[in-house]
Amino acid sequence: MDFYLLIDGKQVPWQSTNKVVLERYNPLFDFSTVQGSKVNDFVVPFSPVSDQLFNWYYLPQSQLSEVQYLCEKYAYGVLIECGFVYLVDVSEDGYIVAFSQNLSEFFGDYQHTTFNKLPLGAEAIPANFVANVDYNTAKYALPVVINSGFYGNEPSPWYTGRMNDYSAGAYIADNTKVPMLFVRYLFERMQALCNFTVEGEFFTSELYKRMLVYNTFSLDDRTTIEYANHLPEEQTIVDFLLDLRKLFNVVFFFDVQARKLVGKFGKTLMNSETRLNLTGKVAPSKRRTPEKLNRLELDWERESNDDLMKVPPADFEKYTTPQAGITGQLFSLKTRISTLAKDTATGLAITKQAGVSTRLNQGSNTFKTRILFWNGMVSGLPTATNEMPGIRLAWHGANNLVDNFWHEYESWRLTASMRPLSINLSALDLADTDFHRTSGANIAFHHKGRDYYIASIKTQLPLSEASEVEAWIR
Repeated sequence: MDFYLLIDGKQVPWQSTNKVVLERYNPLFDFSTVQGSKVNDFVVPFSPVSDQLFNWYYLPQSQLSEVQYLCEKYAYGVLIECGFVYLVDVSEDGYIVAFSQNLSEFFGDYQHTTFNKLPLGAEAIPANFVANVDYNTAKYALPVVINSGFYGNEPSPWYTGRMNDYSAGAYIADNTKVPMLFVRYLFERMQALCNFTVEGEFFTSELYKRMLVYNTFSLDDRTTIEYANHLPEEQTIVDFLLDLRKLFNVVFFFDVQARKLVGKFGKTLMNSETRLNLTGKVAPSKRRTPEKLNRLELDWERESNDDLMKVPPADFEKYTTPQAGITGQLFSLKTRISTLAKDTATGLAITKQAGVSTRLNQGSNTFKTRILFWNGMVSGLPTATNEMPGIRLAWHGANNLVDNFWHEYESWRLTASMRPLSINLSALDLADTDFHRTSGANIAFHHKGRDYYIASIKTQLPLSEASEVEAWIR
């Protein structure tokens, strides 16, 4: 049989005249959304198997026992697509179902929950905080951060001008304390809540392990640390992933069936070997369109409540590909994740921002998403700044984000051009180019001496004609 469907592991009948269109998009080139495969609605004919699956829903007294069903598509015995179907209608011919990879619901009930509302847990405030925590295992750290504006202009004799101030081998007892969660721990809690695992170089990197979510939520007059209080109220987990995408050019792949989230750096994917050879399968074509948005613009939303960011350091200003000798327009990416400046005199992170506290009527203050890298004990102080070995959270200067994560993408985009191609993709080809299920193993193909990145694929099932492929010249 050249094409068949399994729904919840049961083969359902398929009409030979029934056609569905499958569309795929390469997440390497998608910065604005989490997008899986799309398939147009199709009809599953009435039969003993389909009737049982959908509980004879054509009968007025019947109710659906399931909301969605696992769906696997096979061509010539090869699994080419895996996702979920759900019933949208019943016609005279059968059950009309819609297909989705369900990436938009990967995090289930918490998909649209902002960080500060997540059930992340709590703990009693310890008698003595550990200063030199291990970033591989710790939930949070308390780095010293200079902040003369925490309590505004009000007298605050208990405050030294530094959050989490530290002296003589211990945190100063009465001074303001603000725990900052490790991003690693945040994901560990999300994994437990939403039942998924993480893999890939991003999640094993020092960068990921060192990242702290900076915040200004003080433990003043509290007896417990409620972890969610120390996270921003403006973002969900999906928002955060998209903003990490725009900061570090990290690409995320969602395997919904395996409940696996894989993170790989874009530069690694762009430098990967092209293994898929489609020479002889591509129809001749002269079509080619140059990319007009060929210059990169990278920026972040700065914390408007930080007085030191009213006129930010020069290295924090947005980056644009130099225009000298280049004609073209800007391809703009702006992340909502930013960072703090570094005090040159002390080497500590520095800000001037009102905090969130039960004291002095500061309970309504807010903070945006900013991250710091945990540096451990530096000159006798627990420290987190915008720097870690080899990487600095800045668009300009030494070890900047552009040089570390965007150089390959920027160079490619300068001369990028798109070719719409008609390609006779086989079932194996479609299986190999399931970007999320294969974690981007084949994002490119070879054809007659040239390599091409795959931007998107549109194919008709069962396989009876060539697929439409949008391909970037590599």
